[in-house]
Amino acid sequence: MAIKWRLEQGKPFWHWVVFVREGGEAVALDSKKALKSNVRRDFGRIKPKWYIEVTN
Repeated sequence: MAIKWRLEQGKPFWHWVVFVREGGEAVALDSKKALKSNVRRDFGRIKPKWYIEVTN
């Protein structure tokens, strides 16, 4: 899932997280090192923009 859009030298960049829905709970797994926990539930704050679906 793409979050945190920004422009760098005229090129668009996104921060990517992995969205998981399991056991009735939806979370985003974020690799950002500054977070206390890499499991995020604050979807209103991170403002997801779009996603690429992965199926198995």
